[in-house]
Amino acid sequence: MGDTVSVGGTDVEIVGTVTSTTGDGVATASDVYVPLALAQSLADLDGQVSDLYVQADSASEIDAVADAITDALPDATVSTQSDLASSVTGSLSTASSLVSSSGRGCPPWC
Repeated sequence: MGDTVSVGGTDVEIVGTVTSTTGDGVATASDVYVPLALAQSLADLDGQVSDLYVQADSASEIDAVADAITDALPDATVSTQSDLASSVTGSLSTASSLVSSSGRGCPPWC
């Protein structure tokens, strides 16, 4: 601690470290947490937030939390983990259909 790391050309003092709470061997060494104002400035997005991740206390509260966020931020796109999983599943299904329709299991240029 006390060392500095360059983030977007700005030297930032290391004031702490974090470890993964999701399991052994999870890589967190490449993560850098900086104050929101600095992140916004470095991204040329002063006063803006592009992504926000929240966690509900229990799975039974997810829909209520998503609805509350939608009510508070009507112009925002709110996606739950279930929504994202459905999107990935749909994409995988489309890719599988494409491969199957080529008749050979690979694109026509194979």
